Amino acid sequence: MPSWDAETPSRRLGRRLPGVEESSQALRASPVVSSAGFLRAHVLTVKIIAMTAPRAARRAAGTQNVTDVLLAMTFIRRRTPERDAADLLRGQVFEVAALSRTIGRTVLLNIGRGRQVQHLKIGSLFVAQGQPLMWRERRTGQETVLNGPFTLTRLDKKVPLNGRLSFYELTTVDGSHEVALPKKDAPLVLIAIGQDSLEPQALS
Repeated sequence: MPSWDAETPSRRLGRRLPGVEESSQALRASPVVSSAGFLRAHVLTVKIIAMTAPRAARRAAGTQNVTDVLLAMTFIRRRTPERDAADLLRGQVFEVAALSRTIGRTVLLNIGRGRQVQHLKIGSLFVAQGQPLMWRERRTGQETVLNGPFTLTRLDKKVPLNGRLSFYELTTVDGSHEVALPKKDAPLVLIAIGQDSLEPQALS
């Protein structure tokens, strides 16, 4: 599974290639290696590491920040669900905006008269083809791995004040979660979990 941790690139890549950090320390401590020789060896090591580095997660077409919006408006960078789907099949990892009450920690919100409801947390769902899903809560950075098999079902309810999102039921091996995802990014999640189309909501 791709690495989801927040370590620096050098620490993360050093962990992926055992012996890299030890080799660099040995070169640095050796009295017979000149500074130029160490520099050449260090550059070679960096090049080898870079070729084996995992791809960084990319925001999906429907998951945009302010920079993405400005670049799209100026036609500098306009991403599409079709290109996302093609890149996903090539191994690209994607970050999809997601809201959930039940994934990760439980946050209760007081609504008066001693009543509480589960708070809708803001986060991201990281998806890669044929891999477990990973949820990261924005506020705490807490990460939760979700394992398949998966099923995604669109729910007949609206996300308050946001017409770009829709509620879905995400079924995992450990249970079901209600999540809000950008409508534009739902097909990408379907491809990642190996589902042909959205499941119809069961009639109550």
